[in-house]
Amino acid sequence: MNSNYMPFTQRDSLGRYYTKESISALLVSQMKAEKVNNIIDLASGEGSLTYAALDRWKNAEAYSLDIESRMSKKVCDNLTHIVTDALVHSFPEMLARHQGNFDVAVCNPPFTLPEWRDDYSKIISEIGADKYISISKYVPAEIIFISQVIRFLKKGGEAGIILPDGIFTARKFIGLRRYLLNEHSITKVIELPRNIFKRTEAKTHILIFNKKIVPHQKIQLHCITKDGELSPPVLIRKEDAIERMDYSYHYNKNEEFSTIGMLKNISIFRGRFNSKEITEHVFHTTKFSGDEKCIKFHCKSVEELKPSKLDVIAKPGDILIARVGRKFYEKIVFVESGYSYISDCIFLIRASGEDKKKLFDFLCSQDGQEELSRASSGVAAQHITMDALKKIHLVRI
Repeated sequence: MNSNYMPFTQRDSLGRYYTKESISALLVSQMKAEKVNNIIDLASGEGSLTYAALDRWKNAEAYSLDIESRMSKKVCDNLTHIVTDALVHSFPEMLARHQGNFDVAVCNPPFTLPEWRDDYSKIISEIGADKYISISKYVPAEIIFISQVIRFLKKGGEAGIILPDGIFTARKFIGLRRYLLNEHSITKVIELPRNIFKRTEAKTHILIFNKKIVPHQKIQLHCITKDGELSPPVLIRKEDAIERMDYSYHYNKNEEFSTIGMLKNISIFRGRFNSKEITEHVFHTTKFSGDEKCIKFHCKSVEELKPSKLDVIAKPGDILIARVGRKFYEKIVFVESGYSYISDCIFLIRASGEDKKKLFDFLCSQDGQEELSRASSGVAAQHITMDALKKIHLVRI
C-alpha cells in the first residue's frame, strides 16, 4: 500500500479519530464544488480537513468547530475557530447567522453514542429525517453530525464526511440511507482501508453528497487499492444503495458472489425451546464458551432425547449460531459429536459436504463477523432474522 494511506492516527477519549493530511486531501479532491465562498468543519480536531479544504478553495472563509481547542498552530486570516459543542440546536450568533448558507461542509465526527439530549431530536427532526428513522436515546453521534451538516449547508451545497462502515452497510441504518438518497443526492462513496486508524480495525468510508435532489443519478463507489490509488468506480442505482452502499459488496456482487441461502443443500432451522424450558439437553446462548469453536454433546444418539416431530435436534456437522444478544455473531460453534435440542435463541445451519466447513470458517472470519453484524437489527439488543441470515454475502468462500 502507498505510504500515503498507511495508518495515521488514533482514537481519543471522546471517540474522535484525527485525520491525516493525505486522506483529507483525498476527500476534498473528490468534491465537485468550484465556486466556494464559505466552508464549515463541525468536528475539526487538529484541523486536517479544514486546512485541506482551504488549500483547495483558497479564497473561501472557513469556520471550524470543536469541543476542545486542538487546532494546530497554523494560522489563516480566513479561518475562524470556535470552541463549542457542535451538537446543540442553537449556536452562538457568530455562527447562527450563517446557518443554511454554507457552500461546503467537511467532517470527521466522533464514533460514539452520546448521552441523550432533547436537542438531538430537534436537530434530526428539523432536516426531516424523523420521517425515515426512529429517534431514541441510542442515536449515534454520526447521525447527529450528518443532520447538523445538512442544517448548515445551503440548498445545493456539498458535504464530505468520514463515517463508520455501519452507516453504509448495516440493516439498522437503512432508514438513514433512504433519507439521504431520497432527500439529497449522494454522488460518491469511497471505502478506506481497514487499518486506516492506528490501534483499530474499524472500517470507514468517505461520503460525498449534495443538499439537493438529482433524479436518476447513479452513485460512484470506490476503494483505495493496495497500491494506494483510487479504484475505478462501480456505478450503482439509488435503489441498490438503500440495501448497502459499500464498494466491496457491490464489486463482489458484480462478480456473482453467492449468499448463504444460495448454497446447495443447505437448511436453516430455529430452535423451539424458550428460556424457561432450558434443561441439560437444550443448548442455549448461555452455553457458548468463550473462544471454543467446537462442541461435543453428551447424548450419543437422537433416541436418547426422545424428540417429537417438531423438535430441532443439533447433530454432528451442524453449525450453531446465536440469533440474539450483544455481539451475537461471535457465538458460533461447530458440532463435533453428539446430539442436543437447541433453544429458540439459536439458529442451526445444516450444509452438505465441504460447504459446512468452508461456511463455518467464513462465519468465524473477520469478513464473516462483519457480514453478520451488518445484517443485524436493533441497537441495545442486536438480533438477526432467518431471512437476513440467508442473505449473508459470502466473501471468498
